Amino acid sequence: MTVLFYISGHGFGHATRMIAVMKALRRSEPGMDLLIRTAVPEWLFRGEIQHGLSVSPAQIDAGVVEKDLFSQDPLATLKATAAFFSREQELVAEEARFARERKVDVIVSDIPPLASVIGHKISVPVVAIGNFSWDFVYRPYARQYPEYSHLIGAIEEAYEKTTLMLRLPLGHEMRPFPKVQDIPFIARELSSSPDETRRALGLAECGRPIILVAVRQGFDTSKAVARLAEEASCKVLVFGDKVEAWRGDVLRLDKRWQSRFLDVLAASDAIVSKLGYGIVADCLAAHTPLIFPPRLDWAEHELLVDGLIGVLPALNMPMEEFKTGEWATHVTQFLSKPMIWGDVDTGGASIAAEIIRSYT
Repeated sequence: MTVLFYISGHGFGHATRMIAVMKALRRSEPGMDLLIRTAVPEWLFRGEIQHGLSVSPAQIDAGVVEKDLFSQDPLATLKATAAFFSREQELVAEEARFARERKVDVIVSDIPPLASVIGHKISVPVVAIGNFSWDFVYRPYARQYPEYSHLIGAIEEAYEKTTLMLRLPLGHEMRPFPKVQDIPFIARELSSSPDETRRALGLAECGRPIILVAVRQGFDTSKAVARLAEEASCKVLVFGDKVEAWRGDVLRLDKRWQSRFLDVLAASDAIVSKLGYGIVADCLAAHTPLIFPPRLDWAEHELLVDGLIGVLPALNMPMEEFKTGEWATHVTQFLSKPMIWGDVDTGGASIAAEIIRSYT
């Protein structure tokens, strides 16, 4: 069996949940061939799946153009999407050849619209997986710039060619898809216990709160991290190579630990991160509370914020305090409160895998 994954390159959340699905597929059929077309770097997949995996770079959707960590650029996003769709015929023809040559049995999409068009063209079933679709994200932008409203129709028309949409929790109405089935959260699995990870990190006898800070997209957290460690009397874990900025109670984690992100998360008492489905699912799997800044001009943000209530202990830190690095008071007060967790099923990967296999 050969399964081709088309994975959005917008952030790592799409890729990490598809890794969980790939692992579930491999458990049920060890000899399965997994092909991946994405703009996500190959190391993210290789860190968790070493064999029988082919990762090739491809831009398969336009994603969203971000101004910074906190906000998107609606007009630039629409222009990029229009440019991407202007190449639709060329891209579909190229990908159709790729899929035919490799005798693909099923396409899994998370969640580029053209993946459905490609599958329809070569008569291969397409199973889409996600909690949002791109028409949902772009629609508010098109209201601001109605000259691009035709893009919503193009995306919906593409999604209409999907065989089955597996809708994840914290999602929205998926009107373009002809068939929708709800499944539980898809989350990765720990490879070691929190105690084992703390020992490996030299934190077994830490005795203070351990806070993981995982903020990407060009926002410099070095001063905020240093202040957090000092003012909240905690140990702060970070990924990256800005050695000069980390000292004392800040522990820098090198590349070896990036593929063990979930283990590090589970060993932490809380994480400061950008809000997205991927980090929410990881926090649920790791049983680790989440602290995040607001995210502007992003339709999924409100879905997630509302959906976290009673499910995952979380703090939406005020924008100004986040930007200025005044995190300590918020983190300390948050950790002092009772943590309310929901009874959440995170077994969606196995369910998705069985459904995908049913199409062969």
